[in-house]
Amino acid sequence: MKFLTLILSILCTISSLVHAQSPRKITFRTIFLDRPEDAPKRLFLSNGRTSTEIALPKSNLSIVYELESDGALKFVLTPSPVANPGAVPAGAPSFVLPEGVSDFYLVCLSDPANNVTPVSVKIFDSSGGKLRLGETLWCNLTKHTIQGELGNEKLVIMPSATEVMKSPIDEVEGNYQVGINYVCADTKRTFPICQTVWTHHNSIRWLGFVFQQPGSRTPRVMTFRDYRPKTE
Repeated sequence: MKFLTLILSILCTISSLVHAQSPRKITFRTIFLDRPEDAPKRLFLSNGRTSTEIALPKSNLSIVYELESDGALKFVLTPSPVANPGAVPAGAPSFVLPEGVSDFYLVCLSDPANNVTPVSVKIFDSSGGKLRLGETLWCNLTKHTIQGELGNEKLVIMPSATEVMKSPIDEVEGNYQVGINYVCADTKRTFPICQTVWTHHNSIRWLGFVFQQPGSRTPRVMTFRDYRPKTE
């Protein structure tokens, strides 16, 4: 009896250790908002041990990529694969993925001053129900305050901040009026960005970005659908 109890105890301990050490699955999608014509369309995302080649589309989100992690990880973006921490080029754009993040968006912006990989990178956590179907994650990448009326919803996004907006329509699918302005950080005056009509569907997650393009005083607004089959 004592021997059987000992065996069961050992098996439980082994099971607990395996479970504790099992890496979690992480999903993400990418976008390169202001990608110049001569900028890379694909890069490698590396944690210093393994590298994953990722596409950087400009007009739509990438496919859904998967990673595995057993804790917080630091990633770098490089033009070629990196399999050794000592081989990571100094100055390569990087980010730390906090422990607990299971789904995120990797957003690139042009950074010609970076001689290793000419991009800057930001990540936006969408895991744990932070972004639900029908909602829009708005990301303000400018120094200005963004204001707007979008269908049934009013939007205010502070500089370099994010906001999750509820569905702008009552129906499952439909069109809605859009008016977005920015309050200039320098003059404190309000200027229009766009007045238009958009289509919305409440079975999809949405992303909205406000960012500055070189040579333009007025910020640009872009929105994307994040449709994922239920089997994912």
